[in-house]
Amino acid sequence: MCNERSLDALLSQGLDRYRLAIFMQGVSDLIVTATNRRVAPIMNHPILATSYLDFWGRRYNLWTHAVLRWIACDLMGLSRRPVLQIIAAFMVSGILHEAVSLLVLGEVKGYWLAFWILQLALTLFFPRRKLPPLVGAVLFQATFLATAPL
Repeated sequence: MCNERSLDALLSQGLDRYRLAIFMQGVSDLIVTATNRRVAPIMNHPILATSYLDFWGRRYNLWTHAVLRWIACDLMGLSRRPVLQIIAAFMVSGILHEAVSLLVLGEVKGYWLAFWILQLALTLFFPRRKLPPLVGAVLFQATFLATAPL
């Protein structure tokens, strides 16, 4: 059963992710202001996502998305296989997060890889374009917040 404390922790972790997104966008804006140069945006209003594909592919951490797309398309040769691109991107991300965990914490427990495998499954199977945008957004946000503690 979900108690009040775990719900608070769930909401707190989900909100921390959005605060990070806002902070990263602020860093990008600061670079633009300080250097008077254009910088590719880091985020594209992730709070407005209506599906996992929309969130991971078009709204959240666009710089990392570009690198993962380059790895999947160019290095792995999957440019004509979009589903395999998605699988490769999530697996590479999970492995990289586990590597950072090993470097920072000195251990790998598999939590990050499990999180990215879950996100991969949700990205592949979450309904797209069949739901009204508001319904999709609410359903996405609810399921995303539910997986945030992982």
